[in-house]
Amino acid sequence: MNWFLLTVGYSGTSPKAPGTVGSALSLLLALPILVYFDTTTLFF
Repeated sequence: MNWFLLTVGYSGTSPKAPGTVGSALSLLLALPILVYFDTTTLFF
C-alpha cells in the first residue's frame, strides 16, 4: 500500500520516463484541488 501511494498509483515505476509519467499524473490529480478549493485553504 505504501508503494502505491509513494509512486502515485505505481506511475513512478513506468519503464519509460518514470519521472515524466509521475509528474503528469500528479499534475492531473492536483488540478481539481486547485480549481475547487480556495488557495488560502492550502497554505493557511
